[in-house]
Amino acid sequence: MSERVNKLRAQRAVQHGLSKRSCGTCSACCTVLGVEEIDKPVDEPCKHLATKGCAIYATRPQSCRDYHCLWRAGVLDGEARPDRLGIVIDVSNDQPDLLFAREFRPGALIENRSVLNKLAQNAVVVFITPGGQARTAIGPPDKIGPYLERARRTLNVVE
Repeated sequence: MSERVNKLRAQRAVQHGLSKRSCGTCSACCTVLGVEEIDKPVDEPCKHLATKGCAIYATRPQSCRDYHCLWRAGVLDGEARPDRLGIVIDVSNDQPDLLFAREFRPGALIENRSVLNKLAQNAVVVFITPGGQARTAIGPPDKIGPYLERARRTLNVVE
């Protein structure tokens, strides 16, 4: 089976809430993502984040239950876990070849460019810096412009 087919299956798994890995001690998404149900802003640690994970895990919001990054889906190597990488990478809900690389450790997008370049062989990877700014994208040249614009609309980014 080709690497592309495996990646597409993993992306579908992300979209359907299936995971190959558990988060373990990683809680990067608990800082990077916004959670409407509990009024949690983007790029701020969740008030329910405790030393050993989520303090409200059993009753956490549905959006938290449904969220799966590409590492958790098995698309990324074991060492590319978000807390180690400094980037949370996920897939658009409505566009399987549109990925969001959300930087939470300054410089991580530059340091880990090889990981992002590998993903960009089959998808557009939008770089999102702290504050939710969709700055740039890499990937197939014919898709970068339209996908970056779509990402900015999806993220409600005005530049």
